[in-house]
Amino acid sequence: MFTCSCGIFGCGGFYIDVHYKDDSVIWGTEQSFFKKHLFSRKNIRLIAEQLINKLAEINDLRRENGLKINHDIEVFKTKLEIFLK
Repeated sequence: MFTCSCGIFGCGGFYIDVHYKDDSVIWGTEQSFFKKHLFSRKNIRLIAEQLINKLAEINDLRRENGLKINHDIEVFKTKLEIFLK
């Protein structure tokens, strides 16, 4: 889930157990100093929508310059809705 570019084995990522509770998403892991990370669905939506909008801007720039579009914005929006249900 989390990755690092340092190249040290064991620093490359964490296994995350994802749990949904009411208006929260909880990430649990035994591989971190903090065993649980709590996120509100509202904040996840806000940040994800900002990222999706930036990717749409990149698509527009690529399109304007005759380049291939890399990001399927509608797929990202659908996945966000599925994740937040």
